[in-house]
Amino acid sequence: MPLLLSFFSGNVLFVSARLFPFCSIILFFCAAFLLVLKKRTAMVLVIVLGFFIATLRAPSVPEQAGPWNRNVEVKGKFSRGDRPAADPDVHPFIVEKAFDGATGQEMDELEDERIYVRMGEEVDPDETYDLLVRTGKDRSRLNPGSRGMASLYASVTEVRGHEEPAGHLRDFFDPYRQSLKSYIDARFSPETAAFISAVTIGDVHLGEDLKQAFNKTGLAHILSISGTHFGLFSVVIFGICMFVIKRLPYRLLQRLTLHVSPSQTAAVICIPLMMLYLGISGGSIPAVRSFIMITLFLAGLLLGRKGFWLHTVLLAACALAFWDPEVVLSLSFQLSFLAVLFIGFSVERGNADETTGNKENRFFAFVKNSLRLTLAATIGTAPLVAYSFHYLSVISPLANLIAAPLIGFVVIPLALISSLSYLLTGVYLFAPLVSAMTEVSLGAVRNMARIPHADVAVPSFPLILIIFFYAAFLTYLAPGKKKMLLILPFVPFVIYVLVAVFTPYRLSVTFLDVGQGDAAVVELPDGRTMAIDTGRSGRETADFLAFIGKRRIDVLALSHAHPDHTGGVEYLLGRFPVSAVWDNGGIDYSEGLVSAGMHRALVRGDLIENERFAIQVLHPYREFVTHDDDEYGQENNSSLVLRISGKRHSFLFAGDIEEEAEDDLSHLGKWLRSDVMKVPHHGARTSVHDSMLAAISPAAAVISAGRDNTFGHPSPEMLQALAGTKIFRTDRDGAVKITETDSGLKVKTYRDYAFARADTLTGEWNNIRRLFTCW
Repeated sequence: MPLLLSFFSGNVLFVSARLFPFCSIILFFCAAFLLVLKKRTAMVLVIVLGFFIATLRAPSVPEQAGPWNRNVEVKGKFSRGDRPAADPDVHPFIVEKAFDGATGQEMDELEDERIYVRMGEEVDPDETYDLLVRTGKDRSRLNPGSRGMASLYASVTEVRGHEEPAGHLRDFFDPYRQSLKSYIDARFSPETAAFISAVTIGDVHLGEDLKQAFNKTGLAHILSISGTHFGLFSVVIFGICMFVIKRLPYRLLQRLTLHVSPSQTAAVICIPLMMLYLGISGGSIPAVRSFIMITLFLAGLLLGRKGFWLHTVLLAACALAFWDPEVVLSLSFQLSFLAVLFIGFSVERGNADETTGNKENRFFAFVKNSLRLTLAATIGTAPLVAYSFHYLSVISPLANLIAAPLIGFVVIPLALISSLSYLLTGVYLFAPLVSAMTEVSLGAVRNMARIPHADVAVPSFPLILIIFFYAAFLTYLAPGKKKMLLILPFVPFVIYVLVAVFTPYRLSVTFLDVGQGDAAVVELPDGRTMAIDTGRSGRETADFLAFIGKRRIDVLALSHAHPDHTGGVEYLLGRFPVSAVWDNGGIDYSEGLVSAGMHRALVRGDLIENERFAIQVLHPYREFVTHDDDEYGQENNSSLVLRISGKRHSFLFAGDIEEEAEDDLSHLGKWLRSDVMKVPHHGARTSVHDSMLAAISPAAAVISAGRDNTFGHPSPEMLQALAGTKIFRTDRDGAVKITETDSGLKVKTYRDYAFARADTLTGEWNNIRRLFTCW
């Protein structure tokens, strides 16, 4: 085990050295010095070996910022998955290899990724294509809580060839997976079919409500094929095999056990069936990781040697790290590894604590053990889940005790056995039973999700708390330590929560990166939350609200009807309780979307205030009529203009107003004065003329514009007009947060917040600082 731990440590050292090079070097030499003193030089050599193997196998960091706006040669296959839009010419494409069209350099960042290709001819998902494509604009969103790189779109410029697949294992299973999906969709109700497809072939297309129910109950891991599925499936198959083997005729059983034990025979049968499950699940990278980890973990438990399971978990981690040195950064790996680790320690401690005196009733022993394992996995992964998904399921232990066994030991094995029988014989063996038990399981999940306070929203918190948590847990897991030390990992969280509770709210505005559009989230000093515009989708706003731990929107203010400002209204109203919707009186909503009681059309002179802040409406006034002949310009000039003031500072939100509206506003004089201005119309040359800018006199200006936008926003004229003003741009800086403090305005950008590769002491210090801060 020491050598396995050393190899894995070398891999972790390689990853950490990208962010903390100098600290990593110091840590290595300190560890090496201590190991040499203890005459464990071999461990030092293996750490070095792990580091250099990771260096050789890790993909090179691309010189260019991303795969946008480039000629790229891609080799791969079109997927049968859902298309991203109604356009029949756009097809999902799974990249196997990619090369820069100009340099020929391999683009590792696109390998195994899904891109969306526009191709004007029929495609064959069973063939491998070699295409030259032109990738589209940068659609990435640099926001806290964002979901990573946006979908990459490309247009085919040349088809260089397509041929029958070369015999990849994934290609072999694809027709069987498609046949199975077609049967499931035709045989079961839509919701049941979606769930069965998710847990058997890895095709997750559940409704938003059902996904939220699984999230609230802490069962979201069931929807994505992982170590849980392979483990449960292997346990059921192992149990069935043991049951059958022990009931074989005595002479046959005697001959069999001369060479192998019944448990070893059952294990031999389990492994190929698990490999078959891996094939029909699609063989995704997380599934392969889980397959390797759970197989080796079960092998360790099967050998029955105390503590040997830990060797196999480390062996699995080393194998995965050798395959992909950056696997330690994968959330699916981290959650699987931690869950298995905490369950293993729980089993070992539980066995050590058992007494040989009174025997417990089997039922109570089962409940006790199930609860212990559930709590171990929940506690072990809870900090990482809270940090990554910004919620904690309070009801998770109960849901994992009731619904998880029903799904894991009944629905998933029955669905898998039936799926295998369908592929082999054409008969879906337990179809009625699978349907009934799935409906019962989904009903149980929904009912538990409806329990008040089933989950708790968790605002973002510093990453250092995660590090402290797992470091402190090592003291509890060490042999001979008292169980009271279990409290130690939670101490930093308790201190942080107490400080946060007694920290007063401040006026804070986050201007989100929504591409070529507008969206901002205002955190008011009384704790209420206001969203101003939504961008085109509303998803960026929803993700950010989850990131800061908000479950409701107190006010949704919409400047005008253009989709780059209000395109996400339906999405937000469907995801969050919204107390009030404010607009300029010119927006038509879908029937039943906004009730009369929550809607308010604002006009100049309206004032919403309390002792800590004030919201003034500056435009439009009730009789305002634009003389612009262009309908688009009319809508822009009718934009809602708001001024939000705190104790000492104010923010101006000007929508997309142009010259006509600005002339009307300019005479307001001192009422326009603001410290921060959201520049109108994404920084177009038609907005913010000298008289308007002089009246506002902002110390800081925020421009919300899309990267590579075709309009040329922000315009050179606008940038020249703002000379002398501190300018922040969402296309360059990502999200921008400006907070009112007693000492002035505090500004933070996503570029400042996100960890970055460090090559200097300054860069490393910035990363260290980021460990202790949050948005």
